[in-house]
Amino acid sequence: MATLLSSVEIPIFLCLFTVVYTILSSVHGDEELIRKVCSKTSSPDVYCLGCLHTNPRSPELDVRELAGTAIFCACNQSDATVAAFNRYATMTSDQDLVNAFAYCADAADIVGEKATVALSSWGDGNYKDSEDELNSARDVDIVNCRTELNKTFSKAGKPPFPQELQVEFTGLLGVVTIAEEIVEQI
Repeated sequence: MATLLSSVEIPIFLCLFTVVYTILSSVHGDEELIRKVCSKTSSPDVYCLGCLHTNPRSPELDVRELAGTAIFCACNQSDATVAAFNRYATMTSDQDLVNAFAYCADAADIVGEKATVALSSWGDGNYKDSEDELNSARDVDIVNCRTELNKTFSKAGKPPFPQELQVEFTGLLGVVTIAEEIVEQI
C-alpha cells in the first residue's frame, strides 16, 4: 500500500526538488544586479548574497524574481530553525527547557507561516501584501525566545543556550529582514 508524504517530508521533498531543478537549469550570468539589490539591504554579504546564491539562476533573475528567492530563503530558514529547536527539546529531560524550546519553535513556525503567505502574495503579484506579511513576521515575538532561553538556562544552572540555536535564530531574523528589503525594491 502506498503511503503519502508526511507533513515533515513534504517541505523536504519540495526543497530537494527545487535545489535539483535549479542546479539542472543553471546558467551563469551577470551578478551586477544581485550586488546592487543586496547593497540596499541591511546585510548585503551574509544574508542577502548568501541567500540569493542558493539559487544558481539568480544571476538571470530580475528584482521581482530575486525577491521571490529571498522569501523562499526565509521559508527554508524558518524550517531549519524550527527543526533545531525541536531537536534540542528532545535532548533534555528538563521540562522548563523543553517548554522554552517549544516556545521558540512555535515562534519560528509562525514566522515561517507568515513567510509562506508572503511568498504566495508575491506569486500573485501582490508585492505590498508580501512586504506587509514579512514585516509582520519580523514582529513575531521571536526575540523573546532568546530571553526565555537565557532565563531557563540560567535557572537550571547551565551555560547560555547553544551557539547553533543562536545562529539559527539570528539567521531567521536576518533572512526575513533582507527578504522584506528586497520586496521593497520591486
